[in-house]
Amino acid sequence: MSNHSIVIVTGSSGLVGSALVSHFAKLGFQVRAFQREPLKTNSPAVVYYPFDLSDVQDKGFAGADYLIHCAYQPVISKRERESGKNIDIEGTKKIIALARKHNIKIIFLSTVSAHPGARSYYAKNKLLAESLFDTKKDLILKLGLVIGESGGLFGKIVSSLNKYKIVPLIGGGQQHIQTLALDDLCRITESGINKNISGKYMVAHPDVITMEEIYRKTASHIGAKPLFVPVPWTITYQSSKIIEQVGLKLPFTAESVLGLGDMKTFDMTPGLAAFGLKIKDFQTTLNRLNFDKILNNAK
Repeated sequence: MSNHSIVIVTGSSGLVGSALVSHFAKLGFQVRAFQREPLKTNSPAVVYYPFDLSDVQDKGFAGADYLIHCAYQPVISKRERESGKNIDIEGTKKIIALARKHNIKIIFLSTVSAHPGARSYYAKNKLLAESLFDTKKDLILKLGLVIGESGGLFGKIVSSLNKYKIVPLIGGGQQHIQTLALDDLCRITESGINKNISGKYMVAHPDVITMEEIYRKTASHIGAKPLFVPVPWTITYQSSKIIEQVGLKLPFTAESVLGLGDMKTFDMTPGLAAFGLKIKDFQTTLNRLNFDKILNNAK
């Protein structure tokens, strides 16, 4: 690997994608950032490309060494329902074909919630997408709950704790979670490239905590004192579907409620050993976050 290596990051405007763009640019890579609305101004290290999973074009692939696929279609759109196509999967197939054409190493970011028993659209699609890759050539990283400062599920949690006096604990908040600091994810991806690792790996801190612990520790950290109210999972899911159908918004979606139900924990030792890294537990990650930044990003 040299500082002239070229890496593509799809979904580069998201929590994970934007962090990877910054991380690899600082390492001296030439980064090609693929996102729906690219920035008008490029930098010496980062060039932005227009990108849409529904219409993947062979632009920006030639000459690249690595491709980190973060982009996904989060929900079934009206266009997707009408066409009968799965935009996320069809787009991923095109990305793989173009990567093969240009001899590009692929790193695909999935989730530990993607397993055969998954019910959420996101998790089922991630699992289906995993099957498209060749683990003898490609690297699949199945991530725990990513903790960062620029959005994602954790950003929504922080915003809700700061904004609301009453916060529901879906399913009593007893879901078992393994977390992954965003900067640790970047280091793991870097290690995967440096060591030319292929295969499928679960990556998160080995410690298991409950969603209730995450809520309470985060609330304490930002000085929030909401009333936590346990609510049954089934009632929450059915109610959120009805509320969404009439056009109202909740701090969470029916899809995210399903996602919570999909959470499982795994032995993270083999994955972390392969990358040769020690990563931060949730409390250490929490202590290092800039919560003013998180809340500003949530506005």
